[in-house]
Amino acid sequence: MARPIKLNSRLIVKICRNILTGATYQACAVATGISYDTFNEWRKGAMVALEKQPSKRTDNDNLFIEFSEAVNQANAELEISLMKSIKTKGRRDWKATAWILQNRFPQHYSERRELNVNNIEWDPEQWKKDRKKRLQQVAELDE
Repeated sequence: MARPIKLNSRLIVKICRNILTGATYQACAVATGISYDTFNEWRKGAMVALEKQPSKRTDNDNLFIEFSEAVNQANAELEISLMKSIKTKGRRDWKATAWILQNRFPQHYSERRELNVNNIEWDPEQWKKDRKKRLQQVAELDE
């Protein structure tokens, strides 16, 4: 029989409060007493549960869905809060407004950087010398 899950409404609220601080998912998970892997498993559980017919969902499935929806809502609330803060600061500092433009509309305002991978010079002899040198360094470590 499967082990009962820790997930409940109180834990969901705790995790979402932590998300609203802007902390990473990993920090939010650990701060509420679960592992980051567990956090991710619960999110995956919601995706699996949503594929099921509502009548075939278990109580755990419904908890996973509630968890995932709450995390998504907390992220949206955090995003709006941060954007409001940046816009307020943008009245005093143009860089805040530029940041919004670059990140919200990157196709128009972000810096375009192109990497030409076809223009790399390849010197097989130099590569062989570098390889021999690295192998010698490793051998010296083993001695």
